[in-house]
Amino acid sequence: MSLPHDKKFRLSTQQIASTVAGEVVILNHEKGVYYGLDEVGAAVWDALEAEPQTVAELCNLIMQEYEVDTDTCQQDIEALLQDLLKEGLLELAN
Repeated sequence: MSLPHDKKFRLSTQQIASTVAGEVVILNHEKGVYYGLDEVGAAVWDALEAEPQTVAELCNLIMQEYEVDTDTCQQDIEALLQDLLKEGLLELAN
């Protein structure tokens, strides 16, 4: 499933998160399930926490910080966002 590239994503209200040693730990308080994000995932999470972001905006941010090509970055960002959407931790911004 491809994500809409013209839409912005934001964190849902069904979660609380904390940064621990450069990683993000997230609790979906409806499901009672914890999730963890590595350093790159944490950078994406922090950007989404600041304001809603598009896939392209998130890729630009990650490519500035890490050595990754555009196609790989886009695929990885889309996979992460899809997982976060599926788990109810992310939603489309209006």
